[in-house]
Amino acid sequence: MSIKRPVLSFDRDFTIMPNAWTRDGRLSLRARGLLAQLLSHRPGWEVTIESLMRVNPEGRDAIRRAISELEEYGYLKRDRAREGNKFAGMDYTIQEPSIPSVGFSDVGNPYVGESTHKEDHSSENQDQEDHPERAVAVAPAPARKRASRLPEGWMPDRKVIEQMRAECPQVNLEAEHRKFSDHWAAASGRTATKADWNAAWRNWIRRAAEHDQRSNTYTPSWQKRLDANMQAAQADMDRDRGVFEIGE
Repeated sequence: MSIKRPVLSFDRDFTIMPNAWTRDGRLSLRARGLLAQLLSHRPGWEVTIESLMRVNPEGRDAIRRAISELEEYGYLKRDRAREGNKFAGMDYTIQEPSIPSVGFSDVGNPYVGESTHKEDHSSENQDQEDHPERAVAVAPAPARKRASRLPEGWMPDRKVIEQMRAECPQVNLEAEHRKFSDHWAAASGRTATKADWNAAWRNWIRRAAEHDQRSNTYTPSWQKRLDANMQAAQADMDRDRGVFEIGE
């Protein structure tokens, strides 16, 4: 698989990635970084995932996710690669997004292209960009809580415990909490981190309640077979007893 870098319409006017692409807030920073790296090559240049892995700290899966993002939002076009009449995988070609405008992050406002007036070069406030001291203070967006592993000795909030005690009275909360703590202490990988451990604990207790409910109404197949065999054996005993009684 290769990613092709063709001649694009802005190559004669830009030596770097257009601002509209750089600020496309739909893309992760990783995807934007990959796009910038691909555009840094001359037209006609091809790279592979293996070559990207050699010059970047990201692994194969991370690069593939970034490629999927770029394809989803129209920056890459997928083509079937063939060797003769045989399918040889997928190639990607960089293309300009077909949509008339693209979304941006919350830094500035959406903008595509340039106007004829310098002072209107961007829908961002040019005065603020040239003179940051004149910018009006804007409250920053609340930071997203980072995921973390379960802290040692963690306990759910008291209100969460009371909520689940009322919602799932049949569940032994103390026993389930021990299972919950042991499970996540031993877990590894990305799934072992959570941004909200109280929410994870609530879901664990609810699943325990559902499991208890299914266990109370479900009869395993082996139990059914055992019951059927015991009934058949009892029937044979009853029949034999009747024969013996007649013989007497």
